[in-house]
Amino acid sequence: MRLSLLLALAAAASSARLAPAAILWRRRKQQDEPPPPPPAEENLSDRFGAWFSKQAAKLPGQQDDPRRQQAASLMQRRRLQDCQKAVELLQAAHADNPDDVDGIGLELAQALNAVMRIRTHSNTLHITEMLDTPEHRKIWSQLGPQAVSLAKAATKARPDDADAFSAYVDAYFFCTSAKGVLRAAVGGDGLVFKGNAVKLMKRFPSYDGGVGYCYMGAFYLMAPWPLCNADQAIRHLGLAHKVAPHSRRNNYYLGVAHYRLGRPAEAAPYFRKAIACKPNSATEADFGEWVLARAKEALAKCEAAAGG
Repeated sequence: MRLSLLLALAAAASSARLAPAAILWRRRKQQDEPPPPPPAEENLSDRFGAWFSKQAAKLPGQQDDPRRQQAASLMQRRRLQDCQKAVELLQAAHADNPDDVDGIGLELAQALNAVMRIRTHSNTLHITEMLDTPEHRKIWSQLGPQAVSLAKAATKARPDDADAFSAYVDAYFFCTSAKGVLRAAVGGDGLVFKGNAVKLMKRFPSYDGGVGYCYMGAFYLMAPWPLCNADQAIRHLGLAHKVAPHSRRNNYYLGVAHYRLGRPAEAAPYFRKAIACKPNSATEADFGEWVLARAKEALAKCEAAAGG
């Protein structure tokens, strides 16, 4: 009787010691569970350039600053030279108004992100390659830190603003990619990035065509073992597709995922749709032509595999 009681007490004590670990495991698992996406919509968040003009008009005393107005017009046109000129104008305006963190500061962070996105093809997915080349890393190391600092301050000033938080997530991704995508993924930077993506998809699931789901799906697809998870990659990228099914980026990403997992026949329809679709937002358009060209190349490989 005494022995049975002692064994029961020992088992209870062991369970008590294990409980915190089990709770942590469940919490991590729940963190990775994506929320259901909102109903599909067309052209979500196609408002990036217009946001500049609206913000400048709202801020007292700033609507007369010609530099901000010119930057707003340039960002609406959104070619590389336009975005680079907008950065110059906004840096000068920010130097004169350093305390305007959620106005000029946020505008500058987003313009810097646009330049990095255009010049490095958004460090996006490819069927066989990684885009963190030495040239691209140099760009991220030059522009990323300032973009992170500005966007972080804007997020603190506007904790519930999707534009501010998304700017921070984008900037952090580019900045940490300067170390190399695989190196960043397995370190503390990767955990922070993953946490940012979780917050983005849970707080603003439809933002920019479900970009939070895209970030999580790309992380699971490209991260080295043991962080990679093919099922979670397909699941998250599929949820982004449900948010914006006519997004060139979202279709391309699903095609890349299936191709990288050795399923060219399943990848081909997504590449075909990516070719037929237009970018769903201004941020997608920043690397939309590059995605279009890569989708055509990938589709040719899928069709060759089917023919062989």
